[in-house]
Amino acid sequence: MADQARAQVLKGIGLAIAAMACFAALDTTTKWVSLSAPLMVAMFFRYAFQAVATTAIELPRQGRSLLHTAHIGLHVLRGGLLLMGGMGSLGHFIFVQAFKRTPAAVLMPYMYAQIAFAMLGGWLMFSHVPDAWTIAGMALIAVCGAAGAWLTAHESLASAEAPEH
Repeated sequence: MADQARAQVLKGIGLAIAAMACFAALDTTTKWVSLSAPLMVAMFFRYAFQAVATTAIELPRQGRSLLHTAHIGLHVLRGGLLLMGGMGSLGHFIFVQAFKRTPAAVLMPYMYAQIAFAMLGGWLMFSHVPDAWTIAGMALIAVCGAAGAWLTAHESLASAEAPEH
C-alpha cells in the first residue's frame, strides 16, 4: 500500500511540473504573440483554444451530463468556473499590459504577492492555516524575490551612474 501511495504522490508531482511547464509556455507564447498582434486578439485565441481543448477532452468523458443537469450544485459550480475563468482572463490581460509598460525585474516581486493572497484565500474560504514549513517556504521565496529585485535595481542605478567612455 505504501508503494501505491508513493506512486500517487510522484504522479501528482509530475503532473504539477507538467502543468507549470504548460502554463509557462502558454504565458510566454501569449506575450510573444501580443508583440505583433493586438493583445485582445491574442487573448481571444488563447481562451478560445482552451475552451475548445477542454470541451474536446471532457465531453467524451462526461457525456451530455456535462451540459444538462438538474443539480443546483452543478449550476453553482458552473457559475464559479465562469467567474474563475473571467477573473483569470482579466488578470492575465492586466498583467500583459503591465509587462508592456514596465521591465520584468520590477514586476516580479509583485508576483510573489500571489502566494500571500492564495494563503489568505485558503484561510478565508477553507479555514486552512499553513503549517510552519509552508510559511518558512513562503518567507524564503519572498526574501529571494525581494533580494533579486533589490540587486536588479542596484545594478540598474550603478549602470546609469557609470560614466560613458
